Amino acid sequence: MGVASMSARIGGIVAPLILDLDSVFGPLPLIVFGGLSILAGSLALLLPETAGKPLAQLPEDMDYGKSCTDVFCFFKKKEGTNLEAVELSNGREL
Repeated sequence: MGVASMSARIGGIVAPLILDLDSVFGPLPLIVFGGLSILAGSLALLLPETAGKPLAQLPEDMDYGKSCTDVFCFFKKKEGTNLEAVELSNGREL
């Protein structure tokens, strides 16, 4: 939610500046907005399909990037790393 909110604020700041590009070339703002829309739609195709799959309830249930590519995966679990046990407020360990 935070990233989406930040992106919307940045887009609101940059949009009037892009509209001023019509002084350089008339259809340039349309090309920029259209190109960014096509880019966003193309990147959405890289997202993994989650329909019909159960949601993760615990950190152990997380996928850790098994279905993402190496280029777009920032949180990929490295081999040989262990998650430390965390005490929850009810005394249960993860």
